[in-house]
Amino acid sequence: MKKFGRRFHAIVRTEGQENHLFLIGFMEALEPDPRGNFTMALSGQRNGYRCFLTVPAAERNRLARSHQLAAATLALPEAARQAHVVALLYVAARNIGTPNSRWRGWIQAEVRTGALMTVSRSMLPFESSHELAVADPLVTAGRAFEKPLRFDAERDLVFPDFILQDTARSAGYPMEVFGRADEAYTARRAEKENYYNMTFGRGGWWSWDATTESRIPAFPPTRKGATLS
Repeated sequence: MKKFGRRFHAIVRTEGQENHLFLIGFMEALEPDPRGNFTMALSGQRNGYRCFLTVPAAERNRLARSHQLAAATLALPEAARQAHVVALLYVAARNIGTPNSRWRGWIQAEVRTGALMTVSRSMLPFESSHELAVADPLVTAGRAFEKPLRFDAERDLVFPDFILQDTARSAGYPMEVFGRADEAYTARRAEKENYYNMTFGRGGWWSWDATTESRIPAFPPTRKGATLS
């Protein structure tokens, strides 16, 4: 914590100079302040540092709209959270005190823009509570798998929620979590099912319909000779 503080102050030590930098860490809270803006608490993973940043109301509202799962996670009491929210922030920081003022050595840091990602305790990104419900047992079971991210969709017609790498299928075993039942999602689901059936064959991929099945289906078995970590 002290090392982070010293490094942060060293970067913005030049009097009157505004410094622009990127910060990354776990977002602990986003609370309103008396001036109509918000205060963000950012912490580190190793031994923890705590950094308090000002967030303009407009940027806070944009973050909440663009990252609804992260906002919902942060709205929970800390003890009830099953995940972390990681923040990548573009910050403007400057000294606010003159050498002889009571604010000597104080720094004001304001978030100009940023992005949030909700991750499991094992640092796996996920986009729904249903995905998290699958990710945690996969980790607990020591399964070998990939977690495709949204930017992968730019090159793939269909990208699954997980891909098991320790089954008999050498190219990987796709896993899909269906968590909604609205019309647009149902249409997209049908496209995915057709694609998987044509590409991998019926029974060649795994799925869980979280809207109708409360229990997660058994995971595909590992290939003979595969070892679990």
